[in-house]
Amino acid sequence: MRSGGEPPSLSISPSPLPLAAPGQVLSVRCEASGFTPLPLELSWEFLGADGAPAALGEASLSGHREAWDGTYSQSSLLQLDTSALGRGGGLVCVARHRGGTRRSKVALEVIGFSAPSIQDSMAMVGMALLLYGIITLAFRNITGSDGARPKEKDQ
Repeated sequence: MRSGGEPPSLSISPSPLPLAAPGQVLSVRCEASGFTPLPLELSWEFLGADGAPAALGEASLSGHREAWDGTYSQSSLLQLDTSALGRGGGLVCVARHRGGTRRSKVALEVIGFSAPSIQDSMAMVGMALLLYGIITLAFRNITGSDGARPKEKDQ
């Protein structure tokens, strides 16, 4: 045991986080356990896919619970609104304690924000050219092979 006390073990649930849609609210819990002495500071951080930090809402904190061995546990519940988190990133629970600082990280993926890939773009161009060819062939078959209207017979 360190002279300042025993730092907590951290776990985040659910882990892994489910895929989220923009504007969805996820409930994420961080459980700190096995630490002594009190107090403990639990907080949340978010780093976007681009590495930029994002602000998170306030989390609720449970009271501490004492285990049979004299260590404590405490949890933090975050209601995570995905509308301001872009494509997602890393969600980190941070526990600051006299015995040391611990971090636990889970990945968050927000669907519906990604741009089309180069392969998707090429497929769209290919489909557009194919449709153009089909429409052109159909038009030629209707109007005649040279594209001109059939001549009317003299009466």
